[in-house]
Amino acid sequence: MKIKEVEKQDNKKALQIYNECFHLNKKNDNFQPDKNLIGLYQEQELIGLCQIDFINNLLEDEKIAYLNSFCITPKEQNKGYGDCFLKEIIQYCKEQKATKINLTSNSKRKYAHQLYQKNNFTIIDTVFLNKDI
Repeated sequence: MKIKEVEKQDNKKALQIYNECFHLNKKNDNFQPDKNLIGLYQEQELIGLCQIDFINNLLEDEKIAYLNSFCITPKEQNKGYGDCFLKEIIQYCKEQKATKINLTSNSKRKYAHQLYQKNNFTIIDTVFLNKDI
């Protein structure tokens, strides 16, 4: 297994994985992920996704990695790929000089929370706000 930026020929597969994992039906024929979309590849097949955005917090003088849409295709879940992928993502963030990793997760994603806690993430009390503009 290896992680790398999602390759152009895998754009449709990436969107399919995203839809399956988050029970959505997003359709975007022009889906063009940027360099922030990292894939987990088993041999040549894309089986996992993670969008990583880096934020420079000037007030606290730190670089924060924000993980979004971390997922493994449902047919490959419960095989240890998520744990392996998360460890690789953590190492990648360290190499990018991030000092902290943040993410949000739906309260219903109990198995995801177990994975994060197994990898020393701490659940903090937070309120997530959103506004369509």
